[in-house]
Amino acid sequence: MISYFGSISNSIGPFQTHEAVKVSSADAGSKQLFELLKCQQCHVLGTIPKDQPTSNLAPDLRMAPERLQPEWIMQWLKKPSDILPGTRMPAFWPDYPKSFYPQMGNDAETQIKAIRDYLLTFRGGPSPKVGAAKSANNNN
Repeated sequence: MISYFGSISNSIGPFQTHEAVKVSSADAGSKQLFELLKCQQCHVLGTIPKDQPTSNLAPDLRMAPERLQPEWIMQWLKKPSDILPGTRMPAFWPDYPKSFYPQMGNDAETQIKAIRDYLLTFRGGPSPKVGAAKSANNNN
């Protein structure tokens, strides 16, 4: 592993931050699609429901803005198994660029962007930044 990271160290580039995305209340379609896909059935946004076994839980999506790059989210949502074979994350758009879902004109690309942008509005989860995780967890 050390050899691998050493060989790519000059090709990856620095971590890039992205602009904060603002989803207005007029853009309720993003939230509706998020709810239609039942993302919170596996992904927790804060408190773990008492009736939910923790073995079924996926990462807390409140960490998305600090941990994930917007373009990576797009690729992940298009076909998660291409990035992580065997993942439990479902492929919601198997007929990409077409979509089963009527929102946004059955356009998978537009739907994926809407979900990505909605995820990037979340705040308050455990932070990967040094010292931030402690304060984020104390706010719960």
